[in-house]
Amino acid sequence: MHDVGVVHRDLKMENVLVNDKMEIKLTEFGNSTYNDNELPTLVGSFPFMAPEVTNRATYNGVSADVFSLGVILFVLVTG
Repeated sequence: MHDVGVVHRDLKMENVLVNDKMEIKLTEFGNSTYNDNELPTLVGSFPFMAPEVTNRATYNGVSADVFSLGVILFVLVTG
C-alpha cells in the first residue's frame, strides 16, 4: 500500500483482521489518502496516532502509519 503512495491514517486493532491461515487483512479505508509528505488533517483514533498528528502539525502519512503499527505491536506484546 505504501509502495504505491497510499496511506491508511486510521490503523488500530479493530482495523486489522487475521484469518485462520494467519493472513493479515486491513479494513476501513475511509480516511486513507495519497501521501504527499505534508498531510495537515487530524484523522484517526487518538490512542494510535503519532505525536505529530495529535499536535496538528503537517506530517508524513507513511511515518504516521508506522507509528500506529508500533502501537498495535506494543498492545499485542503487552496485552
